[in-house]
Amino acid sequence: MEEMVSGGLSSLRRMLPMLAGIPVAATLIFLALVTLEDGCGPLPRPEKRPAFPDFTLSGLDGRLWTLSDQRGNMVLVNLWATTCGPCLTETPSFVRVAKRFEGRGLKVVGISTDENPLEVVPEIVAQFHIPYPILAYNPGEAGQLRSRSRFPLAIESVPRTLLFDRAGRVARDYYGVVSQRILASDVEQLLSEAMARPDR
Repeated sequence: MEEMVSGGLSSLRRMLPMLAGIPVAATLIFLALVTLEDGCGPLPRPEKRPAFPDFTLSGLDGRLWTLSDQRGNMVLVNLWATTCGPCLTETPSFVRVAKRFEGRGLKVVGISTDENPLEVVPEIVAQFHIPYPILAYNPGEAGQLRSRSRFPLAIESVPRTLLFDRAGRVARDYYGVVSQRILASDVEQLLSEAMARPDR
C-alpha cells in the first residue's frame, strides 16, 4: 500500500510542473491577444515624450530624407529587413495605414536594415505596392547611397517602429510586430490631440 501511495505521489510530482504551466500559458496567450486587440492604451502626454536626435538618410531613389523636415506632421518610421519574416507580415498594415491617413498629416517611411538594399528592397516594394519612401539604415556601407548622417539608434532586432508626434517627439516605440489596429488607434489619438491642442 505504501509503495502504491509513494508511486502515486511520485507521478503526481512529475506532472505538477506540466499542470502548473497550463494556466500560466493560457493566461499569457489571453494577455497577448488582449494587448493585440485593444492596443497599447493612451499615449504619453506630450510633455512626457522624449526628444529624438535628428537624422538624414538616403532613400533608394537617392533623395535625402531628414526627420526635422517633417515637423508639423506625424511620422511613422518602420525599421525592417527583407530577410525578416515578421517584418514582411506587418508590411501590409503599414501600407493600409499610409493610405488611410494620407492627406491627414501622417508621413510613413520605411528604413531597410539590409546590407544591400538597392538589390533586394525594390522587389518587396513592388510586391506589397509600398507607397511610402524606403531609406537605407547603413547608407555609408551601401556603396551607391549617400547620406549626411546615420540612424541614431543601434538596432539589434527588427521589426521596430517609432511614432513621432507633430513636434518630432517619440509618442510610441513599438518592439516587434504591431497590428494595423494599434497603429491606427495611436495615430487617431495624435489627430485628436492636435485638434484639441495643436503643437506650437
